[in-house]
Amino acid sequence: MAKDAASAILAEGAVRLADVTATPSNAPAALGGGSRYAQGGALYWKGGSGKPTLLAPA
Repeated sequence: MAKDAASAILAEGAVRLADVTATPSNAPAALGGGSRYAQGGALYWKGGSGKPTLLAPA
């Protein structure tokens, strides 16, 4: 897959996210999108600005 190719995930039912040990590096803002990840049981979104946003506390 090309580095700048669009990506998508379709999931039905439960999806498990394991905790990351470090905040993920992010795609460049010019590409849009971001990263959704779990840390300490909390759910975060890190967008193109690079700032993590808490979506749901642990």
